[in-house]
Amino acid sequence: MPIKQFTGQWSGDEDRLLFRFNTADDREFRFWLTRNITRAIIESSQRLVTAALKKNFAPETAEAIQEFQQQTAIQTTQFNESYASGGNLVLGEAPVLVIGLAIQAEKDMMSIDLRLATKQNVNMKIRLPVFQKMVLLLNKLQEQARWGINLPVRPEPDVEAQGNIGSNTPGGMTH
Repeated sequence: MPIKQFTGQWSGDEDRLLFRFNTADDREFRFWLTRNITRAIIESSQRLVTAALKKNFAPETAEAIQEFQQQTAIQTTQFNESYASGGNLVLGEAPVLVIGLAIQAEKDMMSIDLRLATKQNVNMKIRLPVFQKMVLLLNKLQEQARWGINLPVRPEPDVEAQGNIGSNTPGGMTH
């Protein structure tokens, strides 16, 4: 199920993110993401992308590629495109609460298993650059919600050498 587009918004009444995506075959999925689920996606994103890249590259090269791809995603992601709803609402019109999550790196893809409150599972397989854009979107939404989740950032060598503990804390960014 190739993902064509995704969108989201923060609901203050629910204190959740409404995350929607549609596919090339005109299907749409709608989910409520809690703060904890959003945090798990954002905070694991850099590590998982690097792990996927390490399957094809040396560790140092994989880390450099991950950083380059992340910066490219930040610079090229458009948040103002209009979203075209899918005609077939697979799980129904109402968003379904995501209560569990498993993310695995598979070569140049991320496999995301969403465990739903309806006792169903939805698996998304997303190419790494698309996953990074999804993370940017989720980060932008959690910033609007003021959840305080940060995208993990590798510390600068100078900072680490000086032992500035607070600046080495993982952070988060989402799309």
